[in-house]
Amino acid sequence: MLAPDAHLAPPDTRAVLEAVADDVYRVTIPVPFRGLRHVNAYLLRGPDGWDLVDTGLASPEAPAVWAAVRARLGIGPADLHQIILTHHHPDHMGLAGRLQRAAQEAAGRPVPVRMSPREIEIVGIIWQDRADRREILEAYFACCGLPDPADANFSNREFDWIRRTVEPFPAFEPLPPGRPVQIGARPFETLLVPGHSDGHLVFFDPAGGLLLTGDHVLPHITPNIARWPGVEDDPLGRYLGSLGMLRRLPVRRALPGHGGVLDDWHGRLAALEAHHAERLAAMQHAVGAGATVFDVTQRAFQHRPLDRHELRMAVAETLAHLEHLMQRRRLRRLDDQPWWFEPA
Repeated sequence: MLAPDAHLAPPDTRAVLEAVADDVYRVTIPVPFRGLRHVNAYLLRGPDGWDLVDTGLASPEAPAVWAAVRARLGIGPADLHQIILTHHHPDHMGLAGRLQRAAQEAAGRPVPVRMSPREIEIVGIIWQDRADRREILEAYFACCGLPDPADANFSNREFDWIRRTVEPFPAFEPLPPGRPVQIGARPFETLLVPGHSDGHLVFFDPAGGLLLTGDHVLPHITPNIARWPGVEDDPLGRYLGSLGMLRRLPVRRALPGHGGVLDDWHGRLAALEAHHAERLAAMQHAVGAGATVFDVTQRAFQHRPLDRHELRMAVAETLAHLEHLMQRRRLRRLDDQPWWFEPA
């Protein structure tokens, strides 16, 4: 989740439309975040119209972006048949409610928005305005050893801004992992790949060797694997396990949520595994004889200063690595406040 201050970039209404496979188009949509300027959505043409995988967020520039895309393809809102979401993050699901409403009004029929049951559950947990949200996060940052947990927390202004990028919420239909789904003209396998998000889905077309990866595998950056309150245990362990499962797929072309197409599938998986092995070793070293999560974060990210948002993300990422080292019995945690990690 990104905040609306130093992370906002100048508005951009350009979108790049590119054919990446037969009847599959990548829509590269601007997002107003420094360091992450675009997100990919995919339009697939099928016998009943067009299916959309991920949407971009509900920014002020979004209507102009999607109007340009529809003009390029010669289609309108009524041509949208269904929306499939890989996960709940705002740059991937944010426009789903608006696009669903527009399509249903134009077509006079239901236009489903499908996402995994766990991700639908998370939408209800995270994006609703919970009265205890600030207290839960402040307690989390205190357990991580931040010197001023209240200052690290999300402000009401930040949270309200984030929530506006995903409103209105769509009417969801659950898409359970393991259930085949037709997207466009292609039959896809629905695969659960937790880590970046608990219920993250990817979609594999065995006949074409095509994989829609969402944020699970990206070409040039490493997906953020974070341990936030309410996240299932050991997200990094589950992420690495899912990479092992994906290695067995005969992928010829992968279509990620950010960046260009991936044609060296196994090479990228090997690079991601090597990256996390290196980070785990660095985190183990940073613990030394004993440390808090905040101590380890400062040591592991000492190469550059972190602003408040970056600090939050770094702390959650550090905790995910420390928790995985606990699962591998290389660390233990003393559950006083703040938590204390030391060699096992």
